Amino acid sequence: TSCPRQSFCSLPKVTKMQPPMLSVMGQFGVSWQINITFDRNMEFKRTGLSSGIYLQGKKDSEEATSVFVMDYTSMTIDGPTLQIDTSGILNDRLRDFDLVITDTALRGKEFMPFNGMKMGDPNQLTISLKDTMDPVVEDFRPLNSARSVAL
Repeated sequence: TSCPRQSFCSLPKVTKMQPPMLSVMGQFGVSWQINITFDRNMEFKRTGLSSGIYLQGKKDSEEATSVFVMDYTSMTIDGPTLQIDTSGILNDRLRDFDLVITDTALRGKEFMPFNGMKMGDPNQLTISLKDTMDPVVEDFRPLNSARSVAL
């Protein structure tokens, strides 16, 4: 169709985002799923190595920014709704993430491109991921099952 090249054609828009801003995923009645609903039926624009959809960690004083690229196996599109399952992300502490959707990730079923969601956009969704990693024992005391150790 010629519509994607016409200036009067409207591009897909986000109409609803769940969970609410700054929700802690998997806690207090919040599921592990992010739902982004658009004003029309959507599809993945490409199915290559990278989905173009990721969670960008907020930079803090403890370490460099973390980025979790969402795999196609953790996402589905059901009509106008993009569903992203975050339950498989291994995160070592509570931190905030912005959902980023590049302009090459999604399009409307009529081939109308979605301009994406970038950090700083007014429709940006920020979520919190809690610590999802099991603790690791780093040291045993007393060593080698020693007995009569002074306390």
